[in-house]
Amino acid sequence: ISSTHKGFSFDGRGIIDEEKLDLNFKQINTAAMQGDLRLLMPLDADKPWALEVQADYLNKVLLNSYLREGEADAATVSDRPWSVIVDSRRGEWDKIKTDTVHLQYSSDTHSMGMFSAASVVAGDANLKKLKGSFSLLEQGLIEIHGLEADGSGQNLVISGSVKPLKSGALKWQAMALMRGEFGTLMKQAE
Repeated sequence: ISSTHKGFSFDGRGIIDEEKLDLNFKQINTAAMQGDLRLLMPLDADKPWALEVQADYLNKVLLNSYLREGEADAATVSDRPWSVIVDSRRGEWDKIKTDTVHLQYSSDTHSMGMFSAASVVAGDANLKKLKGSFSLLEQGLIEIHGLEADGSGQNLVISGSVKPLKSGALKWQAMALMRGEFGTLMKQAE
């Protein structure tokens, strides 16, 4: 399968047999994504569906329809287990820019995932070596477990929750621990 339209192109192939539907899309090129995507859907209801993304670029626009407050999400709509693995060289989330992101998630009974990024730039904040784990709960609520990052001479550890709002913004409630020279932050704030 190949498709080319204004602002959108990809090459792909699909395999359907008695065990699975396996769709592989290569060289996807849109304003919101550049990269490869694989959707593996075993026909056995006990086996998880899998989404694998290898991207040079990802934009939040791809997820907008899944990040609305109060709307059903994949975790509450389907009882089928599924897993997601995303590796992205660059990304954008509104005004936030990311570099070398890895995300892994499984919707097993704990709905746990892991996240890491080489860097995240948000306004004046430039965080490096981010890593942490999270849980996806109902209605889009995300619990963050020990997200750790370095920046401005500080080491930051955050645990808390994030909830998407109808406006597309995120509501944060968290506890943070900072280690390092506080004077560095004061000088940066000037």
